[in-house]
Order: sequence, then structure tokens, then C-alpha cells
Amino acid sequence: MDGCRCHWAWRMKAPGFIPGVNSTCGFLTLNLKLGACVDSITAEWKPRDLFPGLFPHSEFLTPNLKLGASKSMGGSHRELSPKDRFEVDDPPNRKIHPPLGKPHAFALAATLHLFFSSLFVISLFLSVSANLFAAEPETPFLINRSIFQPADNNGFRFDTVVLRGKLHANGKPTGLTEVIHVPTGRRLDSSMGILSFYRVFSENKRYGTAAWDWPNGTANLRPDGAVEYAWPATDDRPFEFKAVYRWTNATTLGVEIAVTAKTDIKGFESFLANYCDKAFTTPAAYVAKLPDADKPGFLVAKKDAGDWQMFPRDEKSAPLIKDGRWTIEPNPVDWAIRPPLAVPLAVRRDGENKLAVIVMAPKEDCFAVAMPYENEGHYSLYLSLLGRDCKAGQTLKARARLIVAESISDSEIVERYTQYMKETSNSGSPQPK
Repeated sequence: MDGCRCHWAWRMKAPGFIPGVNSTCGFLTLNLKLGACVDSITAEWKPRDLFPGLFPHSEFLTPNLKLGASKSMGGSHRELSPKDRFEVDDPPNRKIHPPLGKPHAFALAATLHLFFSSLFVISLFLSVSANLFAAEPETPFLINRSIFQPADNNGFRFDTVVLRGKLHANGKPTGLTEVIHVPTGRRLDSSMGILSFYRVFSENKRYGTAAWDWPNGTANLRPDGAVEYAWPATDDRPFEFKAVYRWTNATTLGVEIAVTAKTDIKGFESFLANYCDKAFTTPAAYVAKLPDADKPGFLVAKKDAGDWQMFPRDEKSAPLIKDGRWTIEPNPVDWAIRPPLAVPLAVRRDGENKLAVIVMAPKEDCFAVAMPYENEGHYSLYLSLLGRDCKAGQTLKARARLIVAESISDSEIVERYTQYMKETSNSGSPQPK
């Protein structure tokens, strides 16, 4: 092998690689060129049940190494025949078939087998890491349980590598606060936080100023890594209210609410607030029909359309917005009703760093999206969740999702929503009628 030069390149693929990791690859392929000795050696690694439950679709890890086109034979070259092929299998079925009369190839195979085994482990780690913090994998990632950690004053801290901040800071249920987008250093939130439970209504009734002011609430870290808020029913609040926060990936947080009525309640609504940093100046809702085009798209909330703008899910949802609930003090709001939504999806963009704060919900769970006009000082987005009657003893559920994305187009945001709907439809979560 004296004087041989080695050049190599590799790639790894692994479909269904690990439960919870969205991999798009299949084999680890290595191509080596060794000058005059051997033109190329190719190794393919097939993932097959390395650990129970880790590779659910096949058997073990088998590297198959094949010598390339030609090799040096006493100053001349010849094509390799099938008998020159050798394979190296992992234990317990190790078998090595060296090319006849070429013991140096046997040594090369053994050396490469050890090298490739180490390389595969490194490749696996890098692949999992890359997919773990991808923008939108199909299922929750593996380290979900370690994201939320207890902090001072009954709060929680989180660090996903991409996002860092607090939840339930100082024991107050104001959602995510002190949120930093680590790659850019940009602060994302302001005032009362992101995914924060604000006003709660039913027909002709407002339950306190805001849910974040309700007494007797608790926040607990669950065994599955989610954080659950819970408020018991009271005389002036005849329902139990629970909210569960759960990370989907490093840039995506979901929240689900469950409301159990102690008496019949008509037109129950939970108004979910998101207060962004002042850099996020431009809000837009995804409407069914743009004013200047016969197609859906993101409609920016301009001041000439009103100070406070509400985009209903459909025409049937508009009366609920105008039934008088928003005239109840403190801080009543006269909403300007805008075009109906295509789906409950809204975004605030930061032009300087090309960051986007995106909120969304399933259509059956959210009857309106709201926001002030562009550059208005609240820099907020809101989701009106539920909007349904609830019988005594019945539990209503609703879901919403936050995504933080960098340099994302409108069409990519819509793709994220489509993926979200696929996930919710496959989740098996029962939804009350």
C-alpha cells in the first residue's frame, strides 16, 4: 500500500431513524480512491435494529465494502472480478472474504471496518443533532423531557439551543417571557409574554380582568416534560381551566387548554395573547381572499382599516365578536371586522433580522385572529379560542402553536400550518363537538 493516496466522501440516510426524529436519509455511503493500489472502495451501511425500538424497520448494522474498478498487478491493471469482492459484517456474524492472493486488501478491509464503525457513530450523532433542532420535524423530539426546568418562585426556565427564556416567571401565568432567539440575540417578547392567557368570556360575562390575574392557580412540571397550569372552579368562575405547554422541537411550542364546566356556559372564549418585542412591527393574518386577488394570502393590518382588527373564521363567527363581551370594562375594545380567515394563522415579522413569530390553531379550535395595526405599540397577536357552548360536566379542548422562524417565506409558513394539521389529525386527541 506504499504510496497510496486516499480521498473519501460520505453521506448518511436513515428513514424512520429514531422515533421522534424526522430523518430523510437511507444509507451511509463512503467512496475512497487509493491511487494506484485500488481506484475506489465503496461501503454501504444499512441500519437494522441497533437497539430495541431504535431502528424499528430492519435488522442490524451491516457494512458491505466493495473494491472498485481496478488495482495494480505487477505494473499492469485488470478489472476486478466477482471473486475479488469482499464483505465485512458486524458481530456476531463476522466474515471477511479477502481478494484471492491479495493479503494487503484483507488488512485494508479490517482497518476500514474499524474506521467506518467509528465514523458511523459520529455520523449518527450529527444526524440526530441536526434533525433534533430542525425547524419542523413531524413528531416531538427525544429530549422533550429535559427542556422545561424548575426555576425560582415556582417558575420554569427553558433552553432549546435556539430559544431561551422563562415560563410562569415569578409564579405569574404570563406565558413565555424573557425569550431570546439565541442565534441572533434578539428578544422576542414584551409586557405580558407570549402564549399568555388574557381575557376569558362567555355570553355577557367576563371572568376577571385576565386569567393571568386569577388566584389559586398552580403550575407543575409533568413527567412527560410538559408544564401544566390549572385553576379550580370558584363561585364567580364556574369552570375548571387547564393549560398544558409542550415543546414540539427547538423552535415550536404547543399549548392545549381544557375547560370543564360546572354549569351550562354559553359562548365560552379564551383569548390567547402574544406580546412581541417592538422590532416585530408588521402583523398579518392569513385570509381566505386578498382584497386585490381572488386567492388566499397574508393580509397586513394597516392603520386605515382600524386601530384594532379582528379576522373571524367565517361569517357565523362574527356575531360572537359583537355580542357585547368586548364592551365590558376594563379596557373595552371596538374591533374592526376584517375579511374571513382561510385558516387561523397569523405572523409578526422582524424585518431587520428576518425573524418571524407565528401563531396558529386548528380551524375547529379558533374562531378568530386579532391584532392592532402595523407599528402600533402593543406589537401583539391574539387567538380567540373555542367560542362554543359548554354543558355542565362537559370538557372543551383547544390547541394552539407558536413557531419562531428565520428567513421564512409566506408559502413556507402555510406549509408549516399544513404539517401542523397533519400532526393534529394523527394525534388521536378527541375533540368535543
